[in-house]
Amino acid sequence: MTGDHRELELTLIGMAMKDMGIANQIAALPDDVWMFEDTKRFVKAIRELVSKNEIADLITITNIIGTENDDVVNLMQASQLGFTTVGYKQMETMLVDHWRRRTIRNACETAAQRVMDMGVSPDDVAAGLEKAMQTGYTDTDDVDMKNAVYDLMQTIDESKGKRLMTGIGNLDMIVGGFQPGQLIFIGARPGVGKTALALFIACKVATSGKRVLFSSLEMTASEIAARLSSADSGVNLQNIANGDLTEQDNMKLMQSLPPLSRLNMVINNRLYTPLRLRQKVSNMVNSEEGLGLVIVDYIQLMEADEKSGSRYEAVSQISRRLKQIAMDNKVPIIALTQFNRASEAGEGRTKKRRPTMAEAKDSGSIEQDANVFITQYAPDEPDQGFLREAYLTCQNQGKELQILTVEKNRQGKTGQTAVCFDKAHMRFTSIINDTGMRW
Repeated sequence: MTGDHRELELTLIGMAMKDMGIANQIAALPDDVWMFEDTKRFVKAIRELVSKNEIADLITITNIIGTENDDVVNLMQASQLGFTTVGYKQMETMLVDHWRRRTIRNACETAAQRVMDMGVSPDDVAAGLEKAMQTGYTDTDDVDMKNAVYDLMQTIDESKGKRLMTGIGNLDMIVGGFQPGQLIFIGARPGVGKTALALFIACKVATSGKRVLFSSLEMTASEIAARLSSADSGVNLQNIANGDLTEQDNMKLMQSLPPLSRLNMVINNRLYTPLRLRQKVSNMVNSEEGLGLVIVDYIQLMEADEKSGSRYEAVSQISRRLKQIAMDNKVPIIALTQFNRASEAGEGRTKKRRPTMAEAKDSGSIEQDANVFITQYAPDEPDQGFLREAYLTCQNQGKELQILTVEKNRQGKTGQTAVCFDKAHMRFTSIINDTGMRW
């Protein structure tokens, strides 16, 4: 096997000596791809020549590496083996494949040693293995425009039935529904109702027949079930939590529980690292039932797979991993993010101000990674106009006016919509601005 691989490396070097274009591609490959010391020297010389826009042949390479060892003899053998450049891409793929296998084998050997060390957590061992699995340079992901257009047509056709609606009409009109592979952030200050909004969306998606994974790092499955049953039955959530139920409440609750038990939703409280989430999502996506939506409540409660120098770096790493999980598994992920409570009012302000996505707690690359970013905000009483009327209407009904703002949307519009939040029953309803006024 080693002999075959050596011949493969020499053949690729020989091809580079015949074709300047291939020499450029060889120069771009990482050092670790090459297994033998002499081929590494040859590639280093090829890189130097390419950087000067000079031809890499037997003479120019020899001028750089000298005539020590058997390098000249091996270069001549490479020239003979690489007499034709036909099949270069296939051979490069084989070279990278060998490299990945070596990397994974070494990682497995290291993991076998680390797993016996009780001072190393199993998650750290698994994170090291995952990193090795993802190692590998390849440019086989290049897509020409013909295939890009084909992929676009296919995506448009497939998205017709795969866009997930939130159940909040005005929000769906702005966003156009959530698409496979998107990372969506919903940000708000503590106590505004991020989880309630996420559960409202989850319930709508699950009711439509799509399976939902709700990763909660803050609430138990029983607490989540209580919120959903309150929304469905109309029984006050606090009464359900306290067990303070009237006979009528009991009847409503009992009627809501059977359909709730059939809701196509899975709750998990242990997915506290991106690696664990990736494994769970991958298993569900590849199962017979599939997976329509993932919700993470919330990102600041997650732990990074690898140790980071600061919490800022850790959240950035988590955000990037969530993005990768969404794209790799072609499933939308809604991640909730906490805003700093201190950002509610600026200096000299007497009323709360609308937050922005830049205020996400421990924010690293959250803004960059997001396909869609929605802020959720409960304003003080507006002074005038449509919002004041909406605020008073909600107040009279014992509910709360909230503003949902789509601050970022890579594939569509941005904007804001008003909703009425029934906190006692965990329900959201759209408020239509039929006054024709801007707000």
